[in-house]
Amino acid sequence: MTGALISVFANQRQFATVPGAPTIGTATVASGTSANVAYTAPASNGGAAITSYTATSSPGGLTGTLSQAGSGTITISGLTASTSYTFTVTATNSVGESISSSASNSITTSPPSYNIDFLVVAGGGGGGGKYVGGGGGAGGYRISTQSAIPGNAITVTVGDGG
Repeated sequence: MTGALISVFANQRQFATVPGAPTIGTATVASGTSANVAYTAPASNGGAAITSYTATSSPGGLTGTLSQAGSGTITISGLTASTSYTFTVTATNSVGESISSSASNSITTSPPSYNIDFLVVAGGGGGGGKYVGGGGGAGGYRISTQSAIPGNAITVTVGDGG
């Protein structure tokens, strides 16, 4: 190469590109219908600082975003109960969004639960005769706001009468 050509190449600018794909970590059920998705920052930021990461669920395409430059964990809420999900993560810089990471491990969200109020009432007292008084009535007991999952039993025990 001649000196003039070398000088032209030396003055070329480096242009930024989208970041590389993040590395997927482990997905876990955070609570009920939310998941935590861990990831590691890509080796290349494309020449511009990474500003955010987005995790996407499959199925459903629900997303969660974390605005930071490095590795971390993203929470995705609003998933459907009793459903199996995997997740991918993308990185975004000023140029645009990376390709997706590989898919995470599969998780299954928790089944729905319901709150149930119970009112347990014991039987009344027996009637009295001409010379014998009647028995006393039994009291009642209220158990409030018990969490129940469909298909699981809840046991309520009522004591002996007096």
